Amino acid sequence: MAAALDTLNEQVSGRNPHPTRVWSAENRGVGMLTRVFTVTFRLLAVVLGLAAETPSDPVVTRIAYVDHFAFGGVGFAGVTSPGEKDYRLILARPSAFADFEKLFAVGNIQAKCYALVAIRDLDHRKFAVLASQLRNSKDQVRVMSGCIVSQQALSSVIARVESGVFSPRRS
Repeated sequence: MAAALDTLNEQVSGRNPHPTRVWSAENRGVGMLTRVFTVTFRLLAVVLGLAAETPSDPVVTRIAYVDHFAFGGVGFAGVTSPGEKDYRLILARPSAFADFEKLFAVGNIQAKCYALVAIRDLDHRKFAVLASQLRNSKDQVRVMSGCIVSQQALSSVIARVESGVFSPRRS
């Protein structure tokens, strides 16, 4: 504090060649505090921006990053895949259509396939619009059928979705 007063006295008396610059420990601390606050605020804004793009629902979040697109029994034991379990949980909700639209917007390519299966059954026109956005994609989908995991062209999977191969109403 005393150093700041000495600096101000120098400015008033005219001995300081740079009267507009006040260099003191307190002012450097305030400048540092301002920079830390600014950086923290910007990081928080980025994190909140990313949070807005990711679903807050744990089931939608889980299926958004699913490893394989699979319906029916998979693996040696023929169990229901985690993606299909989440698909069925979402499908049973009153908000299913909105949740699957959100999944289509934020999910990986396998999640988009689950969303397309549901949207095809809930609103065929919306399915046609969304499917047309992806039909020419070069993306590969990790598909699991029984014990076999394969990479399939997204256009091929979309054609199978469109034909009803994955429709839960078949079973």
